[in-house]
Amino acid sequence: MMKWTTTAQHWLMLGAEIDEQLSDNRYFSKGVTDWIHYSPDEDGLSQMLQELIQDANETQKDIKSITPLTKSTAHRMMHTHTDVSNFQDRSWGVGWGLGVGYGASYTSGFLVIIQEHEFVTEDEFKQRIQAVQDRKAAEKRAIEAAALKEKQQNELTDLLKVKADAESSVSELRSKAGNLEQLVERSKEITTKKKALRGVVYVVADVEHKSMELAQIYQTTVKEEHLSALSELEEALQQSDEIKAKIEMLQNALA
Repeated sequence: MMKWTTTAQHWLMLGAEIDEQLSDNRYFSKGVTDWIHYSPDEDGLSQMLQELIQDANETQKDIKSITPLTKSTAHRMMHTHTDVSNFQDRSWGVGWGLGVGYGASYTSGFLVIIQEHEFVTEDEFKQRIQAVQDRKAAEKRAIEAAALKEKQQNELTDLLKVKADAESSVSELRSKAGNLEQLVERSKEITTKKKALRGVVYVVADVEHKSMELAQIYQTTVKEEHLSALSELEEALQQSDEIKAKIEMLQNALA
């Protein structure tokens, strides 16, 4: 047989007895005697302990420790007296104040630690140990799951903000690529125009150039800018899709 020990705590709480001595007198010359005294309810606390000891004897439990619990309170007494008199066209008054205070501590109860012993078989002892280990493992998994859920929720919140920025960027790049595509279409043709002072100029999409070579360079530049905008748009779309996929995965995990 093996010994299995279970430890428990018991709180025995009881309020304090209050003794009030209140005076109706409010004049210093006759004395001011307002006091409130706090003391432990010894009879009540003693009864609680006796009941606990009786239960421990009947159930064969060990009382390992008894710790007194204390509370404290403060009382302040203050009275004032004033006397106001009217004499002819003026008034006058005299007054005084008295303040007395004190603090006190009292026993409000006990904290009792109790142990109970059982003798069990070796197999049952192992089963209980395994149950304790399983409970601790389950608590650990619960804590880890809660931490993971919180982390995933924070990631989801951040990704939703990133998604909004990514969608805004995609919209801007799509608009830019569309404008450049229209410009490429308008830049396919090179026309000439005669100027009074400059002679002949070469026009590409309403942009005048001094030579055919410069006009052709402009055509190439417009095409390259369009291709670059399409590449940026494709990259932004890919990033946006990746963000949406991560968001969907986190939402499924949190569901």
